[in-house]
Amino acid sequence: MSGKKASNFKGKVDKKFEVLRGENMGQAEIATFINKIIQGDALKVLRRIPSNFVDCIITSPPYFGCRSYLPEDDENKKYEIGLEDHPQEYIDKIVEVCLECVRVLKKSGVFFLNLGDVFYTASYQGSWQVDKLNKGWQSSLKHRMNVRGKYKSNWLQQKGRLLLPFRIAIALQEKGIMIRDVIIWVKKLTKYPERTSIGTTMPFPVRDRLLPAFEYIFQIVKSPKYYFDLTEVKTEIKRSSLIRYQHPIVETYSEDNPYKKSGAGIEKFRKKYQIAYQGKDWSVQLKKELLGANPTNAVMFKVENQFSVPKGHYAKFPLSLAEFFILVGCPKEVCKKCGKPRERITKYFEKPKNTGEQKMKDLNIEAKKWGEISRVGGTTSCKPGGSVYSAPKGTISWTIPCNCNAGFEPGIVLDPFMGSGTVAVVAKKLGRNFIGIELSNKFIELSNERLRNTPNPLF
Repeated sequence: MSGKKASNFKGKVDKKFEVLRGENMGQAEIATFINKIIQGDALKVLRRIPSNFVDCIITSPPYFGCRSYLPEDDENKKYEIGLEDHPQEYIDKIVEVCLECVRVLKKSGVFFLNLGDVFYTASYQGSWQVDKLNKGWQSSLKHRMNVRGKYKSNWLQQKGRLLLPFRIAIALQEKGIMIRDVIIWVKKLTKYPERTSIGTTMPFPVRDRLLPAFEYIFQIVKSPKYYFDLTEVKTEIKRSSLIRYQHPIVETYSEDNPYKKSGAGIEKFRKKYQIAYQGKDWSVQLKKELLGANPTNAVMFKVENQFSVPKGHYAKFPLSLAEFFILVGCPKEVCKKCGKPRERITKYFEKPKNTGEQKMKDLNIEAKKWGEISRVGGTTSCKPGGSVYSAPKGTISWTIPCNCNAGFEPGIVLDPFMGSGTVAVVAKKLGRNFIGIELSNKFIELSNERLRNTPNPLF
């Protein structure tokens, strides 16, 4: 049978829910979605949400052929994603849901889509003991034994990696969706030749390939200009970077002459990060931002407890992952009327002439009076016998993005595959609103229990 099996999912619209799309939905019904987890099929519920409504989406759809979360007699079993007969059917379903996600996303919003990959192998993969605890584990095992490897084509080959995340991403691109970046969620990192490792991942006794230890997170946007705030997730600036920022971009490095000029191009300095090598031209003139370095697109998130499984859900996000992307992509406040996000206004504090410890402490105290100080003070040795203090920079206010005068409210983060509720829990903790969608009543109960035990900083 050909690998191009016909799919039943070709973007058909469910007429029952189409009438509730966009502005047809009343304010009273919209209010029932905010800070709630809605039970139902993700696609159908998404069609009830108005267009350009949410500020940020963070989600991880069920992976293809990995596990079943619903028992065979569950009335919602027909809506479960991940146990399709053919991988293309899975791709079509995920693409259809993602298109609805983009529709409900504001033009200033950002969508973080975590997708896992699998190998097209007709054998059991995963943890037997863990899946046995799941009432739907029989469906998962049957799928892995009978479906994987069932079809043959150029891209469907025994033991071959299906590259499902990229097939979905390319399918979205072909629909006109912008893939802004691909973020690598690093779970475990091998260091060689030290033969040591950092992090943790699920073990698997494979002998003819390396152990999978990362997943993809696609950053999706619907406009070239969107809300994206890296202030609270910046990383340390290494000493080598501080030294390198003193030199023109076109200078090359060698052991004999560490900064030998190449003579090519225009010698532009990295003004944003250039430091005053001899104490000259501090931050006021060049607006040097020694706040921190932008994080890379390969991130290892802290895992709270790798041995804890929340009451039957075996694929939860780390809290740190949800926190990272909410801080980056979901504004603290948006206009109640037009929905535009407020953006932070920062202030640089000039380095005093006397750079003694007490002077810097006094400056830090002054800076803290302005409110949220992202990073204050500290010393970084950058030349023999000397040091450079990092300039304090803090958030002193937030922009007024419009003339609506309607007041502001927290931004909304959406997770259409809510699972155990991690995105909602972190959103509440950070003072954002959320909307969750989940097929399983069991997981909704689990999520609500976690939410009840999560303090709300707004009250």
